[in-house]
Amino acid sequence: MRRRLLSVMASVAIVAGTAYMAAQFQALGQAGAAAPAGPAAGRGGAPGQGRGGRGPGAGPQTAQAAATNDLTGYWMSVVTEDWRWRMVVPPKGNADSVPISPAGRAILDAWDPAKDEADGNQCKGYGAGAISRLPTRVRVTWQDANTLKWETDQGMQTRLFRFGPAALEAEANPGPRSWQGVSIATWEPAAGGRGGGLLGAGFPGPPAGPGAPGPAPVGVPATPATDGNAAPPAGPAPGPGRGNAQNGWLKVDTTNLKSGYLRKNGLPYSEKTKVTEYFQPTPETYGVRYMIVTTIIEDPEYLAAPFITSSNYRKLPDTNNGWDPQPCSVR
Repeated sequence: MRRRLLSVMASVAIVAGTAYMAAQFQALGQAGAAAPAGPAAGRGGAPGQGRGGRGPGAGPQTAQAAATNDLTGYWMSVVTEDWRWRMVVPPKGNADSVPISPAGRAILDAWDPAKDEADGNQCKGYGAGAISRLPTRVRVTWQDANTLKWETDQGMQTRLFRFGPAALEAEANPGPRSWQGVSIATWEPAAGGRGGGLLGAGFPGPPAGPGAPGPAPVGVPATPATDGNAAPPAGPAPGPGRGNAQNGWLKVDTTNLKSGYLRKNGLPYSEKTKVTEYFQPTPETYGVRYMIVTTIIEDPEYLAAPFITSSNYRKLPDTNNGWDPQPCSVR
């Protein structure tokens, strides 16, 4: 009974934090877009720091060495909300909770699964704009010291999150558009900076007052595009994070996408789409560790506003974890 109660409490805590995470990251993105870029600003937004959290005068440091959290291993998507859109193919024409534009509505209403199959487009619902919402298991490994690999068993998709030199090469030579596009990754906060810990002990909120380390207070309310849960209570400010301190998160910006589906019923996103994701594992509690993936979809063609979701994952053992690769399916 006690074990079941602890499990329920952990699940409730994760769900309660998803809307708060989405609001925090949406505001962080808006603040970052508005702030002028200084000459010493790095990719990660911290003065004097570039990709991978390098400081001024420091030697080269790989993304793996600079990681502010360890995402490697197996994870399973935990469907705690939106079951009718994620576990089954929604009815044709259904776009509930998605800010679809008139152009997107036309594409949605014309969806024909048989045509997708005939055209070899079975994976349109497995692209970077939708993959985090699928009921899948993922395997996370380092392909090399500056490339993090994210593989799914559903749809057998492979995403490559590139840092530093690998990111520069991908930006210079993006290649043809693909379902997973080109993903540029940064650790936030950079190693040696102040830890974020948005879902650490006591659900610490943003530090008070301008000029304090970390994100400024935002107070953005939940929108229809989020899960709409109440923000968790504030707690003590997190301590400084360095190296693999388990208190940072991974930010990934993805572009160069083929047009795909936000849901497998033909709800579209276009080639102009930018996908911004934040991957935040929580501290282990009673032997269980979760990860929240906050996804922001911006598409000027098929969406009338950014579409924000938060998906929950649970850490799995390295063996006997149900890993079961299956090809893409339209139905």
